[in-house]
Amino acid sequence: RMLLAVNYVCLGDVAREGRDLPAARDSYLKALAKMEEVRSSLSANAQWQQALAVCHACLGGIAMDLRDYPKAAEHYAAAAKLRGDLMEADKNSHERKRDFADSVGALADYHRTMGDLQAADEGFQRAVGIREELLELDSGKPLWQRDLVVAYLRAGDTQRDLGSLGSAEKSYRLALGFSEKMAIKENAGDTENYNLSTVQMCLGDLALKQGRAAEALKNYQSAFAIRELLYKKFPGSVQWAQSLAIGHHCLGDAKMARGDSDSAQSEFIKAKSILPGDTPDPESLRLIAISEMNLGDVAMIQQQVDTAAACFEAARVIRASLMAQPGAHPDRQRDQAVCLSRLGDVSLTRGDLQAATDLYAESNRIFESLLASHPHSQEWKKALAASCCGCAIVAERRQDLASARDWFQRADKLLNPLIGQIYLESSLLSRYQQLRARFTP
Repeated sequence: RMLLAVNYVCLGDVAREGRDLPAARDSYLKALAKMEEVRSSLSANAQWQQALAVCHACLGGIAMDLRDYPKAAEHYAAAAKLRGDLMEADKNSHERKRDFADSVGALADYHRTMGDLQAADEGFQRAVGIREELLELDSGKPLWQRDLVVAYLRAGDTQRDLGSLGSAEKSYRLALGFSEKMAIKENAGDTENYNLSTVQMCLGDLALKQGRAAEALKNYQSAFAIRELLYKKFPGSVQWAQSLAIGHHCLGDAKMARGDSDSAQSEFIKAKSILPGDTPDPESLRLIAISEMNLGDVAMIQQQVDTAAACFEAARVIRASLMAQPGAHPDRQRDQAVCLSRLGDVSLTRGDLQAATDLYAESNRIFESLLASHPHSQEWKKALAASCCGCAIVAERRQDLASARDWFQRADKLLNPLIGQIYLESSLLSRYQQLRARFTP
C-alpha cells in the first residue's frame, strides 16, 4: 500500500508540473487514502509520517492554487504538525528543521493571502529563525543560504505592507548581504544573479515608498543591469523578457517619482515592446497591461486625456480577458478594478460625471466582492476605501453632498483603522484627508 501511495504521489507531481491541478489533487488524495489505511501499523514510523506530511503539503499548495482556502489551511496545518513532531523527535536532523520551516512559511503565505498580515509576519519571522539556525549549523551550504534569502524577502514584503518600513529594510538588507556573497562566487549561476536583482528591486520599491526616488533609481539600475545581461544571454526566453520588462517598469516608476515623465514614458514603451502583443502567455499579457496603465498615467500628467483613455481601455480589455480565465487569481479582479477606477478618473477630468459614477461603482463592486471573500484583508479594505473616496468626489461635484458624505463615511470606516497599521500611498492619504476636512464636523 505504501508503494502504491508513493506511485500516486509521483503521478501527482507529474500532473502538478503540467499544471493539471485537479488531476494532481486526485492523485495526492489517493496517496493520502492509502497512507491512512496503514496508519494503525505505521503511525510511529518516521518515513510514513514524512510521506504523509509531503502529501498534505502538496495538497495545501494545490488548494491555494485552486482558491480552496479552507482546505489549504487544513492541509498546511496537518503537514506542519507532522513535521514539527518529526523535528522534535530528531533534534539533530537538519532536513527535519528545513521541512518544518517550509511548512511554517507555507502557513504564513496562507495568512498573507487571506489578508492577516500580523499572523503572516509572525510565521515568516519564525521561519527566518529556523533558517538562521540551520545556517549557523552549516554556514557553507548554499541551499541554506538560498532558503534564508527567500525567507528574508517574504518577511520583508509583509513588514513593508504592514507599514514597518524600517523592519522591512533590515530584512531586505540581510537578504542583500547573502545574495551578494552568492553572486560573486566563481560558480555562481543565473539563479544567484537573478536573486540578487530581485533583492535590489525590493530595496528600490521600499525606497520609492519612502520618497527616496534617487536611491530607488540606483537600486533599480543595478537590478536592471543584471537582468539585461540575462536577457541577452537567453534572447529567445520569455522568462527573461518578462524579467527585463519588470525592470523597465521599475525604472519608469522611479523616473516618474523624480518628475521626469518623458524618460519614464520611454521606459514604459520599452517594457511594452519587449513582449509581443499577440502573446497568449498570461504573465506577458499582465505585464503589457501594466505598461498600458503606466503610459496612461504619464498621459494624464501630461494632460493628454484622450491618449490616457486609450491606454487605460487597452489595459481594461487585456485584464478582462485575464480575469475571465478559469481559476484566475483574485489579483486579476483587483487589477481590473484599478483599471476601471483610472477610467473613472478620465471621465471625471472630462466632466462626464455619470460615466465616472458608473465606472467607480463597478470598481467598488469588484473590491466589495474581494473583501467579502477575504474579510480580514487590509489590502482590499484600502483598495475599497480608495474607490469610495473617488465616488465621494464625484458626488460632491454633482452637488449631491448627502451622497458624498455617505461615500466618505464608508471610506473613513475602512481607512481610518488602517492608518499606522499598513503602508498608505501619499496620493490616497491626501485625497482622504481633503475629504475628511470637508465632511468631518
